[in-house]
Amino acid sequence: MSDAIRRVFLSYSAEDVQEVERLDLELRRRGVPLWRDRTELLKGRPAEEEIEKAADQSAGFAFYLTSHAVRSEWVREKERGHALQNFARKKGFGIVPIFREDLKTLVTDFQRLGTGRPGTDYDIGRFNGYTMDLARIGRGELAPEIAAAAETVLLSLLETLREGAPAGDRLRIGLATRRGPGLHGLPLHLLLDWTVDYEPLGQVPDAAAFDRDLAPALRSLANAIRSWPGLALQLVPKCHLSMALAVGFALRRTFSADLEVVEILTGEAWAGPAVPRPPAPDLWTLKTRNPPKGSSPSSTVVVTVGISRPIARTVVGFLRSSGLAYGRRLDFEPRPAPSTTVLQGRDPDAAQRMAVAVREAIVAAQSRIGQGEVHLFFAGP
Repeated sequence: MSDAIRRVFLSYSAEDVQEVERLDLELRRRGVPLWRDRTELLKGRPAEEEIEKAADQSAGFAFYLTSHAVRSEWVREKERGHALQNFARKKGFGIVPIFREDLKTLVTDFQRLGTGRPGTDYDIGRFNGYTMDLARIGRGELAPEIAAAAETVLLSLLETLREGAPAGDRLRIGLATRRGPGLHGLPLHLLLDWTVDYEPLGQVPDAAAFDRDLAPALRSLANAIRSWPGLALQLVPKCHLSMALAVGFALRRTFSADLEVVEILTGEAWAGPAVPRPPAPDLWTLKTRNPPKGSSPSSTVVVTVGISRPIARTVVGFLRSSGLAYGRRLDFEPRPAPSTTVLQGRDPDAAQRMAVAVREAIVAAQSRIGQGEVHLFFAGP
């Protein structure tokens, strides 16, 4: 994998910008780093020069194909040409056509309207893409079709990354809830861009919004990367630590992987256990990468557990009554209503059983780190 983030080039007609905005959002929620002329072109620079540079450095192409896009000479000739050049010279390069209208008609028109020299390849239909269900869209269900198209692009990108990954490399995933340059220039492979969902600054989506919009996107990412055997993950946040740990917790509940959360500014790395055992808590160990000279490495442990708010209160009360010490408590939007998302069944003693499990985890951590600091962290299911 390269040392700079490589983006998927999104090709489309300006006539379709409203639907493309929705696709853009679903792609970013799933971690696909995008290049779009609407958002990435630098003012004062020749547009064609910037587009050629972005196309040359891209990790893949996604075409949002409608009758408008097929008639666009820029899409049909220029951007198709850039995509095929990359496909010819880059092993595993992905091209994903998204057919918003009838596939056969679009493919036929794409070839018929081509103005290139004889022998120019206009067969956009030969690439594995996504064909939208027009009947479903006719029933007003465009959103799930756009989400499915985004998942197809994500899978293609991961296949490209996997093709070029050296042995032992980590898949580095950025996570941003705030705008700004914090993650710019870092050697990331994926970027969970949730800035739109967290605007204005500091706003946290309520549980319903998170479950509706972000949780499915996170599941899509987890399901996509779980098919990569032996993959190690590194999560690089531009967000609150609790958010990064919550996302790490959610990913590890889907598949076993070597995963760490790395704070760029402090150099701290929070390493999860080798094998998660849901619904029991996880122990994440804090490692200071560059401790001050003469100091000993930090020995902080975070105990993470995905539970609802009522169960969180039971856990805290039980720990206090037992006299067990732990440091500051970190929360990530525990659900206000009772939840069985993580705990098994609806047993009336579920909260007490989880409290005992958390206590056992903290005791184990303290026996290992001595007087080190223990934090309690709740990641809402």
